Parts: sequence; C-alpha cells; structure tokens
Amino acid sequence: MACITCNIEKLGNEFPPSTVTENCFHPILCCLRCTMKAVKETSKCPHPDCNQPATLADPTLKFFQAILDGMFKMYDVTDDYIPTTPSVVSGLKNGRLTISLLTGESFTIYEFNPNMEVLELKSNVQQKLKHDVNKQKLLYRDK
Repeated sequence: MACITCNIEKLGNEFPPSTVTENCFHPILCCLRCTMKAVKETSKCPHPDCNQPATLADPTLKFFQAILDGMFKMYDVTDDYIPTTPSVVSGLKNGRLTISLLTGESFTIYEFNPNMEVLELKSNVQQKLKHDVNKQKLLYRDK
C-alpha cells in the first residue's frame, strides 16, 4: 500500500495500527513516519479529511513513536569500523530457512546454504511459491 503523503509503497507494518485519535473515523492512509511528521508540524491528524487535534504527547502518538524507534534503529559507525561476518553463519554448511509471506503463510527451504547468493535464494522461493524473482522483497529480522 502506498502512503498518501509520501507516495512511497510501504509494508503494512509501516502504517499505524490505529487512527491518530479516538475521534478519527477514516481509513489509515499515512505511514508512521508521515503521521509523526505531520502531527509535529501541524498538531492535527494528517488525513486530508480530518482536522482532529493531536500532539506528540498523546499516548497514541508516543506508542507510534515507540513502534518507529523499534523498526528503524540508528547505529553509529565510526571511522575504524570493520564489518565482520558472524561465526555462526560461517560455521554452518547446510541448513534450513523458513520463509514467511505477508499473507501469513510460511514454508521451509531445506537446501539453504548461508553462503548462497540472494538470486539463488529468490530462485528457490520462485520454484516453491511461483512468485517472480523481480517481485520478491527479502527481509531479515524485519530489516
């Protein structure tokens, strides 16, 4: 679904789980980021047909901010940062990988190798579920 404010296609979990106020009776069409930005700038619900007052101090908006903070963590990287590969991944030879779809379905790939390329993994998903490789988006731990 696309946010009506930023016009970017987003996953369902990037939208608020409820309306901004109890007095809002419209569908949720703005993503969490745009909702928080609009309330900060205008002190009202971001929906174009709604003028309900709202502030960042409201419990609902504090909850929305907590969701955002959990989804999009910020990490500081210093100049001396050297990325490392976790030893758990490099120690595995073959394993299994569970794929969960947005519909709630899930399946397991038993031919999973942690060193396989993303395209190879997407090809396995295509063989199992008939989802085109170009239409797949892979997330690891919601990232």
